[in-house]
Amino acid sequence: MSMQSHLAELERRHQALEDEITECLTHPAVDDLRIVELKRRKLQVKDEIERLRHNGHASVHGRLDPRLKFADHAELGLLRVRLCFLS
Repeated sequence: MSMQSHLAELERRHQALEDEITECLTHPAVDDLRIVELKRRKLQVKDEIERLRHNGHASVHGRLDPRLKFADHAELGLLRVRLCFLS
């Protein structure tokens, strides 16, 4: 698999996780831990995308907006705080 196709697949996975998170948030019966897990997986995919782009100097015109990086990291910080309260 080429780096371009691998990045495209990661971007599709990232979007699928975002869609699943959005869907879960519309249903109050969904367990908060499920949402936290989905967000954690989404951030892992995002980190992998960034790592590949940085290490491979790849430029792929995908659906991810580089301006979202700060928001994703801020979201991770909030998840960590939330996990501390859940434990």
